[in-house]
Amino acid sequence: YVQSIFPDTRPGVGAAVPADPDTQGLFLDMHSFTGLVLWPWGTSSVTGNDLAFRHLGRRLAWFNDYVPQQSVALYATYGTTIDFAYGELGVPALTYELGTAFFEPCSTFESTVLPDNLASLDYAARSLHAPYRLPSGPDSYDVAVDAASVVQGDTVRITAIVNDSRYRNTGGSGGALPIQTVASARLYVGLLPWQDGAIGLAMHASDGSFNSNTETVHRDLDTSALPPGRHLIYVQGSDSNGDAGPPSATFLDVAANPDYLFIDGFEP
Repeated sequence: YVQSIFPDTRPGVGAAVPADPDTQGLFLDMHSFTGLVLWPWGTSSVTGNDLAFRHLGRRLAWFNDYVPQQSVALYATYGTTIDFAYGELGVPALTYELGTAFFEPCSTFESTVLPDNLASLDYAARSLHAPYRLPSGPDSYDVAVDAASVVQGDTVRITAIVNDSRYRNTGGSGGALPIQTVASARLYVGLLPWQDGAIGLAMHASDGSFNSNTETVHRDLDTSALPPGRHLIYVQGSDSNGDAGPPSATFLDVAANPDYLFIDGFEP
């Protein structure tokens, strides 16, 4: 089944042969327990995509506070599903070791395991277009509009937070990763940044300059050219290395301008 849905992007053999850095998709294996995010290999060799795995693993582990590490750091394994998926196809493959016991109370699952890992999986989903690349850039989140519904022609303010420090940067494999300054943010209406026809509109640092690893950003969007209906507004940030991170989005509803007005029940 896995071979039927993922193309092979890791041609050649050998532990250090890298997959194509533009590989799309993720293979995730859910286990319990130990509170870990693991990536290949299950032996002492490192992959040809080790730095990318470290970025991805430490980003995912920021949300659940699990330890991000190469699989062998738990114990040596051979033929695991993540080693198979990555080794045969080059797809980024990771294991979550969920929770702190094989059998946990439902209350613990509902209050901790579920929300922490749903947030981590949300990040994974936002990175699917390029999971070997996007985690190197800053995360964008809390995208908001100052009015969820506007009349066509109104100006609406879009805000977001762009943050490069969201790594679980303690413990784990390979050492901590450098945190960069946020350099820019762009807004996209209706199209993801990598889709044909996408036009990025520069956003502004709300404190006046891009000089920190965490920036609140904004842009005032003129809706005159937007057709009536619901629109997805995407925000993507980039860091001082030029790395763009995964985008986040919110909805904006645009209502048509009325052709005429009713005042006190009378047509003018």
